[in-house]
Amino acid sequence: MKELISPVQSEILVGAIALMVTIAFGIYGWRAGKKNGVWLAALGPLLYAAWRCHVYVTRFDPNTGYFGLDRVSVLLLEVVLAVALGTAVGKVWNSRLNGPDGPEKEE
Repeated sequence: MKELISPVQSEILVGAIALMVTIAFGIYGWRAGKKNGVWLAALGPLLYAAWRCHVYVTRFDPNTGYFGLDRVSVLLLEVVLAVALGTAVGKVWNSRLNGPDGPEKEE
């Protein structure tokens, strides 16, 4: 049975999406200036790094018999990493938009 998308195609697709995110957020951050800035462009490489981590932990190694998709520990690891990464990006995003002390209050 043949896959719908090959590993090479998925690598190219995710790389292209990461590049587009980097360019689009870089332009947006440069134009918006102010508090968010160009740091948004770092989301592209972060996306690609998360993808490479996923590819590594779900790999198949015929020499050792390791197959990451059959392991609950791999699923739990990916859930924990996704929650931690999402929390970190959310905290940085919030601090950049609202400042380190939270949203500015009008008096």
